[in-house]
Amino acid sequence: MKKILLSIYTVITIGVSVNAQTKIYDFPFDSSLSATVGTGTFVSSGSSFSTDRDGNENKSLSLTDEAIATLNDLPIGNSERTVSLWIKVYGPDVPTFPVNIARYGVFNGAGTFGIYLDQQSDFVFQSGDEDFYLNNNLQLITWTHLLYSLSNDSVVSVYINGNLDSTFNKTLNTLLGGFALGGSRLTIDIDDLKIYNGALTASQVTEVYTNNDLTTTSVNDVINGKNLGIYPNPTSTITTISGLTNGQTLKVIDIMGKVVYNTIVKDTTIELDVTAFTNGLYIIQVEQYGAIAQKKLVVNK
Repeated sequence: MKKILLSIYTVITIGVSVNAQTKIYDFPFDSSLSATVGTGTFVSSGSSFSTDRDGNENKSLSLTDEAIATLNDLPIGNSERTVSLWIKVYGPDVPTFPVNIARYGVFNGAGTFGIYLDQQSDFVFQSGDEDFYLNNNLQLITWTHLLYSLSNDSVVSVYINGNLDSTFNKTLNTLLGGFALGGSRLTIDIDDLKIYNGALTASQVTEVYTNNDLTTTSVNDVINGKNLGIYPNPTSTITTISGLTNGQTLKVIDIMGKVVYNTIVKDTTIELDVTAFTNGLYIIQVEQYGAIAQKKLVVNK
């Protein structure tokens, strides 16, 4: 049996596959209401351009009324997605009525995906049929980064300034409708609206908050499997998986497609105990930045 497995291993080439999520819309609002990634333009009767968070003039959107864009490629149903944007809201301290920050969909069942500001200046996630209050409220006249996502296991996560604020279990049925920014009851500045067709990990959120996007280098490293190492391979007891990054998802999959091991990476290496595994071929799969890298592992006792 050992000779057969070793022979199989010698003819297998290390492989990498890619299932990369993408940024489907990007609105930098640099003196323009149109997307630089994706197709769409916001329309509003109360819009102008203002100074962005870096002090650049006419590089952010200022609204005194709602702005609407028709974006036909938005994730719908219960599919994964992430919305990221910077906001600066001007007084009064307590809005007279709830004010939209950013949303899309239709108010029909769980058909909406958005954030609004209530009368106490609290952030609220809205799904259309249920509201979820966030832990932190708004600081006025201060640039604030908001990012909210839906994962493939129906968990909504909301981050404020790169930090996880709240999570909610919610199955959505988001319908395709206009994407709305702002409202008629407050002046709000908005900058760098980005929409991804997948749920960003915590490390990705940090990267978007810090660098204003996911870096090409880190994405390519995962896609290429550049840093991923497995030793010894074949193995009969313990193998070390190296070149990992905090926040990655690591899975071990057997030849029938069953996930036999699943964890969130918290260090650069993992000691994988395979003593309970049957002999055979397994796939080590690492997911991050919307990419999936795969390498082969042989268990041979």
